[in-house]
Amino acid sequence: MTAATLAKIATVRSGDLARRYQPTAAVIEALRAHPTADGAARKLINEKAVDAAIELLAHALPRREAVWWAATCVRERLPEPAPAVELRLLAGAEDWVRKPSDEQRRAVFELARTEGMGTPAGLVASAVFFSGDTLGPADRPPVPPASNLVGTMVVNAVRIAATRLAAQEGPQWLAEFLTVGIDIASGGSGRKRDAKAEETA
Repeated sequence: MTAATLAKIATVRSGDLARRYQPTAAVIEALRAHPTADGAARKLINEKAVDAAIELLAHALPRREAVWWAATCVRERLPEPAPAVELRLLAGAEDWVRKPSDEQRRAVFELARTEGMGTPAGLVASAVFFSGDTLGPADRPPVPPASNLVGTMVVNAVRIAATRLAAQEGPQWLAEFLTVGIDIASGGSGRKRDAKAEETA
């Protein structure tokens, strides 16, 4: 597995990322070895430290790209027939990625609250909500979300999606999802296999 130019995380300083959340030991080692997140990610990818690389990307990617990645992975492993609620949650999250607005952010989260947050798609919807500037009502003083929340929702959604349909296939799907994340971090859509997929930008 070879990483292309990880342009989306090339300007993220390793020290800043380490303060954004509590990295695992493997990620800390990589961050200490490289001044920026892209170098740390390359180290983990080259070492085939798949889970650690997924963790780093989830927290280092810009929020829209991180949400898009999680949604892509969750879509890939939806059961058949796909639950209608999860399809609505994913569609709402993807609409927010394409055209982010506070109204859409809140609408996605409200849908998750009313129809269920305990699914991978619910985690994606939560990541959308935590991507905003405040957890409180729009007409109240801002209540900023913790800096680790988006990445935590994304990495959990990716990990659960990988094992959702067959636990024994988890490692192969995590590797596949890391490839998707690398493509997104490199400026791609992560959905090259789908000719109808739209770019996130």
